[in-house]
Amino acid sequence: MRDRDRWCRPAGAWRALLVAGLLLASPAVQAGSGIVGVNVTNPQWLDRATQDAVIQQLVRSGVTTIRIPLLPPSQGANHEPSIDLIKRFSAAGLRITLNLYPVFRADLPPRPAHPKPHGLWAAHGYSAIDLPETRAFTQSVLQELDRQAIKLAAIEVANEINWTQFNGDFQVPGRGRIISLDELQHDARVRDIARGFQAYIGALREIKAVRALLTVNRTTPIISAGLSDPGTVGPNTGSDLDVVSPVATIQYLKSLGLDDLVDGYGIHTYDIAGVESADHADRLVRRTFSFCGGEGGKPCWLTEWGVDTQTATCPPDDRRRVAIVNNWRTFMRELHRTGKLQASFYYTWSVPNDKISLFQCDQLTKSGAIAIAPDVLN
Repeated sequence: MRDRDRWCRPAGAWRALLVAGLLLASPAVQAGSGIVGVNVTNPQWLDRATQDAVIQQLVRSGVTTIRIPLLPPSQGANHEPSIDLIKRFSAAGLRITLNLYPVFRADLPPRPAHPKPHGLWAAHGYSAIDLPETRAFTQSVLQELDRQAIKLAAIEVANEINWTQFNGDFQVPGRGRIISLDELQHDARVRDIARGFQAYIGALREIKAVRALLTVNRTTPIISAGLSDPGTVGPNTGSDLDVVSPVATIQYLKSLGLDDLVDGYGIHTYDIAGVESADHADRLVRRTFSFCGGEGGKPCWLTEWGVDTQTATCPPDDRRRVAIVNNWRTFMRELHRTGKLQASFYYTWSVPNDKISLFQCDQLTKSGAIAIAPDVLN
């Protein structure tokens, strides 16, 4: 969920306070090398010439890892062109985190789109996952990649399952709530959401079983869906839509056996401006990243984060974003050093007329070079 940002100037002592807060939240560990990449938004919808141009941009700019989606046939997608595109990305030397979606029952239509006033597209409910078809689709895709000797960086299963935009089990309109674990477990009004999370665990189980049959990708990490970060439990200010808090989502999924099925937890946040403030950094550690790492937990993969440039003109005014990304890089390094964060994927590479893009006006922005630098987490 892309939230608009705010910008605070660096404060002198915030780094020391941030380090102290992270040390309290998680013991120091030997984090190893982190994964740094960028989202390429729906490249399967681009014509071949544009796809080739994007591949050249990525390679020329020093990108090593990308995150791309692969939609199932139940969402009207022909995945064969996507497989071909994956082969071309791989041939160019790019490693891929594949955002793989489950297959939904053909006899249950998706929730209709609600373009006004909510800006929602049609979405299947996760309670309608078809487990046999999910296994068949996943096996077909991953075995083909194995045959091509394409080693994935990770398999991330689904996207932002904890909010209305991507999960048709949420009612429209909702109650304007950021839903707690207690509500998820006991409130009849969110029963369908809980049922969808249970079905999602079933999909993870099928995908892990498929992975065990592979050769090249037998040890490729499986990552749970990157979760939207709306804030703390309570009213969803300014919206009548519902979101399950990331903490509640992970806690509920863990109670169903999540940790036996995944190697990391996906998380998204756009609440990055102002992280040089010790209060803001501490809030993120205790809210957004509270379930990451630690005793008996899994590291988080931050598969979406980003911030706009000041203008959409050429050349873009990138000064503000450079400062924000530099501060965010320091924050991520501490998360990585303490074992909470394993990977960072900026959102997004290049979308026309979108100020969040790293590649604007036919060139990589200065902030983009910082965001994708190999040592971002180290």
